[in-house]
Amino acid sequence: MHHCVGSYSGRVMSGSTYIYRVLEPERATLELCFNNSTGAWEIGQLHLVCNGTPLNVTRESVAKWLEKEKLQELRRVA
Repeated sequence: MHHCVGSYSGRVMSGSTYIYRVLEPERATLELCFNNSTGAWEIGQLHLVCNGTPLNVTRESVAKWLEKEKLQELRRVA
């Protein structure tokens, strides 16, 4: 995807960040970050190839998935 997500390995290993591949409605890379203040997982970054900006429909789709899976209620394990 030609972006620097590989440099986030330390955050992934610490459990404070997760990286997901989004396939629809556009192919994108999603970073979920744990917010210590709220105790919830939040969208950190969402980018297309070469750090392109996704359409609103893609951002909305990811937000709906996050809500559906109730990932915002999970506690960070680290």
